[in-house]
Amino acid sequence: MSAAVLIGGTVYTGAFDKPVEAIAISDGKVLAVGSESKCRAASGKDAHVQDLDGATVVPGLVES
Repeated sequence: MSAAVLIGGTVYTGAFDKPVEAIAISDGKVLAVGSESKCRAASGKDAHVQDLDGATVVPGLVES
């Protein structure tokens, strides 16, 4: 599975005072959260970039 960078929406991190503009993911794992440029760099040049058009992303946090 190739990496993906999600931009243009709200990424829920739980830190309401520190909004982020992008999230990079690959193989079910978060590679980076923060600026779009940081996430693009972390995911590689062949990553799929998806504009969320204002949608919200809630990463699936699993605690055993």
